Amino acid sequence: MGTKKFGEDFSNPVIQSKFLLSSMKEDGTPGLALSFGLTPNEGSGDLRTHGSSSYLLGLISKRMYDDHLLLHLNIGATKNWIQDEKSETKPFWGVGAEFALWTFEWRGVFEVFSGDPFHPIRTDVATQAGFRWLYSDLLNFDAIIGAEPRINDNGHRIGGLSSWIQFGIRITGDVFTPAGKKGRSEGADGLFK
Repeated sequence: MGTKKFGEDFSNPVIQSKFLLSSMKEDGTPGLALSFGLTPNEGSGDLRTHGSSSYLLGLISKRMYDDHLLLHLNIGATKNWIQDEKSETKPFWGVGAEFALWTFEWRGVFEVFSGDPFHPIRTDVATQAGFRWLYSDLLNFDAIIGAEPRINDNGHRIGGLSSWIQFGIRITGDVFTPAGKKGRSEGADGLFK
């Protein structure tokens, strides 16, 4: 029986972009954005997903109660190429919330979604929840747990749940703000001011 070396398993890389169309106003109009992404058929070992996918999403976000509650709605589609099979386009949706906890900087996050823009064969409803620490306007830390139905390589349910734990760092920049002004916590204005 062979042994694996550290670093032999790599998940498929994710390439994504987001375009802000209009910014969300505090207790006012929602923000609108478009997101496009690609997950190529690369990677190695057990973490690799056999197939490629791309996605296009419309993102709607609403600020409420002096930013103590943020609501998000994502609607779009994924296009998947699984090994030698034909490509398939599937709907994607997600509903989520971010809310203040014991202090404004410590946030709870919760999301329910169907499909996965980063996984070519994922279609079932999944959920994830966790914490976000707003260290500063430009730096956030996340700790998330999630669960979804277990599936085989062809996308068919095989019973039980698959779960995950994810830790992340979000670094946001303000290079696209008007005249390059620094330190705008509200972010950019979007394409349609």
